[in-house]
Amino acid sequence: MHFSHDAIGASGVPTFVHVGKFPLTGVDARIVDLNNFTKRTAQGVTSLQQFLAGDIRVPIGDLTHDTAFLNMQLKIPFSDEKSQDFRIFYSAKNGYWMEDLELRKMDGKWLQALRVRKQDGNKTPTIFRRVDKGFPLGVGGKIEWPK
Repeated sequence: MHFSHDAIGASGVPTFVHVGKFPLTGVDARIVDLNNFTKRTAQGVTSLQQFLAGDIRVPIGDLTHDTAFLNMQLKIPFSDEKSQDFRIFYSAKNGYWMEDLELRKMDGKWLQALRVRKQDGNKTPTIFRRVDKGFPLGVGGKIEWPK
């Protein structure tokens, strides 16, 4: 998922882009605002409903090689004006994966870093990564991905 730079304000319209050789069928996404999730869990969660509160579910459908899904009616609210982190969980008939999307506002422009990971046994390797030039790096010149 990514947001076009000019579409980001207090909310953004996401674009889901297929990257890979094989088609994806029956794709659904669950978008978690990690800024809000951290606040919610710090207050204590006692039910699955509280755990999932605020998550946004998006039925995407089928994506063939090098296609995208865009729904202009879908607005994803931002909980911070300068730093926004999302984790997107994808499920499809042919697999599961997750994406971390970090947005940082630098000089009035939103920069993005994303990584896609897929469970492989007890490991979760990164299978795709894209970082905008100028995205702020953390200690050791690396991106500080959420845990």
